[in-house]
Amino acid sequence: MRVLITAGEASGDLYGAELTRALHERCPDVVVTGMGGPRMRRAGVTLFRDTSTWGAIGVVNALRVVPRALSAFTALRARLRREPPDVFVPIDCGAFNVRAGYCARRLGIPVYYFIAPGSWRKTGPISPKLLQAASVFCTQLPWHAERLRAAGARAEFFGHPLLDLARPSRPAAELRRVWDLPEGDPVVGILPGSRRHEVEHLLPAFLDAGALVLRQQPRARFVLGLAEVVDRRQVARILAEHGWQAREVAGGAEASGPGGGHPSVAPADPAGANPAGAPRREVLLLSGRTYDCLAVADAALCCSGTVTLEAAILGVPQVIAYRGSFGMRVQYQLVKHRIQYVGLPNLLLGSLVCPELLDTAATPERLAAALMALLGGGPEARAQQEAAHALRNMLGQPGTIRMAAARILEIGAAEGG
Repeated sequence: MRVLITAGEASGDLYGAELTRALHERCPDVVVTGMGGPRMRRAGVTLFRDTSTWGAIGVVNALRVVPRALSAFTALRARLRREPPDVFVPIDCGAFNVRAGYCARRLGIPVYYFIAPGSWRKTGPISPKLLQAASVFCTQLPWHAERLRAAGARAEFFGHPLLDLARPSRPAAELRRVWDLPEGDPVVGILPGSRRHEVEHLLPAFLDAGALVLRQQPRARFVLGLAEVVDRRQVARILAEHGWQAREVAGGAEASGPGGGHPSVAPADPAGANPAGAPRREVLLLSGRTYDCLAVADAALCCSGTVTLEAAILGVPQVIAYRGSFGMRVQYQLVKHRIQYVGLPNLLLGSLVCPELLDTAATPERLAAALMALLGGGPEARAQQEAAHALRNMLGQPGTIRMAAARILEIGAAEGG
């Protein structure tokens, strides 16, 4: 049987990789090709396009991706015609995959849309283009499946796939011990996003906020969780410019625990990082190990995106932030009156559970103040953890990825694959 998967950005690459492993477990002979990133490649997908740099927020950044996306769509359409798979599986990335799904269906190829876009919305019309993009939708939230079915689509909800995935490689206490994070010292997770512009604009603010926290909590420790696709030279430059040193934990996304892997990020100048009498500005650097980063954290600074939901599933209190270029700031000012929340936990729960600091509000001072309110397990932190418990119940049960893989193989077999 032949399955073709298309995913964009880090979260889609993660889902595509785990779905591929589940397909191979059920059917070792299945042949999976597609478009994705490093995780999908390691899982055994034969990639004909790398989409790991497609992530874009805002009109200006999206325009930079358009030429690559158009070229990839042309290549995908030609492949669908030349070598039609038994099942086509688009994952999220609606701007590309809705059109791709429609194209596949026009060619008579069954389409199983995994992680249908816009699933967090509880009201409003569903785009006719989306309804035409799949034979069957597998959505990550129960109300979205109900809305799709009400609109005439075939839709399934098994649970949110992050319930299968959001687990650290080892118990948090063991990770802290191995990484020399003393018991009792507050640990802050820093997760600045996977897109280049997110790292460029958020990481400096997060580091400067960390420096302010150190003034009040000299024993605070910091863990910097990087997506695999992040440019390490960019990170090294920002660390040096803001007077921080990096202590690297080697081993990437596939590591079962600490040890061996990536080259170290060059540390900042020790003299600049540690002026006389100042606490040591050091981050423990992890690449491709978001769940380990969150597991050891007492609280986290998170870029708005999938990581906010991952933090909530793991019960980590968080501050959600987003800031970008001048063009993005102008665009945000034009639309912010229509935006209630941006963080996924807040969107899904319909209330401001996690503080959100966006655009010019995401200053180091305000980030540090919001973070200090969460460290130490005070009322703000407990409120977030209680809300996270309700959110996990809303997301259903684990097992979605295995069940989706079974459905893909069933659909492919029904078509004679």
